[in-house]
Amino acid sequence: MLQVSYELAAPPQFRGQPQEAAQWQQPLTDLLGAPTEAQAYTEPWRTGSSHVVYTAHWQVGLVQVGLSVFGGVRQQAGGPVAAGLYLHWQDELTAAQPFLAAADAEAAALEAVAGQAAAPLVFRLQHRQTPYHQPHYDAPTPDPGRAATRLRQAHRALYREGLYETPTRLQAQLSNYEVALWAVPDRAMWAVSTQLDTVLLTPDTPLELVILHPAKGGGNHQLRLGDLSLGDAYGAAALPALAAAITQYTGRPVPRVDDNDC
Repeated sequence: MLQVSYELAAPPQFRGQPQEAAQWQQPLTDLLGAPTEAQAYTEPWRTGSSHVVYTAHWQVGLVQVGLSVFGGVRQQAGGPVAAGLYLHWQDELTAAQPFLAAADAEAAALEAVAGQAAAPLVFRLQHRQTPYHQPHYDAPTPDPGRAATRLRQAHRALYREGLYETPTRLQAQLSNYEVALWAVPDRAMWAVSTQLDTVLLTPDTPLELVILHPAKGGGNHQLRLGDLSLGDAYGAAALPALAAAITQYTGRPVPRVDDNDC
């Protein structure tokens, strides 16, 4: 979902009350019809500019319009603000078209050479790796990217331009618990692939291994390779081994960060 937001200037004597939403809601209702959803929040603790005291939403085709009224005046760079107007464009397939063309071209190039690649190094994790998608918890289907391949690819193109479709040869070899490190034929670079997502390890790709030790939480391992994020159980060997292999074969050290799982 793509969003643009506007700050609405605070009128004189604005008190941060739900009923004050009418001055913005009525013009929107005249234009768009009655809101599909409206909610006033009257809990005693909802006072002050950091809180929202009223919301309304309109659905116009694939565009959602939202109004939020604050519990006080927010002092912003442009002046005092009392409410926000939000426009959500939900047609991600159309929005992604300019970016999908470049992603498709790179995926096709990887597909063309993957058959010539040497056998990959495969690492089996304890945790299942979920293909990248952009969840939308306020959409009718919260995770549409899980169900539709093209929408999943559109999400990648819009929000993770460094991720590409894994070549079909590797898709067939990998389960969703496995990650592969492989040399890209005819290129002086390596790639890391889950079953559906692939990242190219260029000299500029950020690399980081995070070990979260048990504290309030049980701890875990995270390996961040540019736009690809991998996660596994605390104490599991796979991600540290993959990080070591990346250093060995690419010559780039993978910084390790130790922290507590708070």
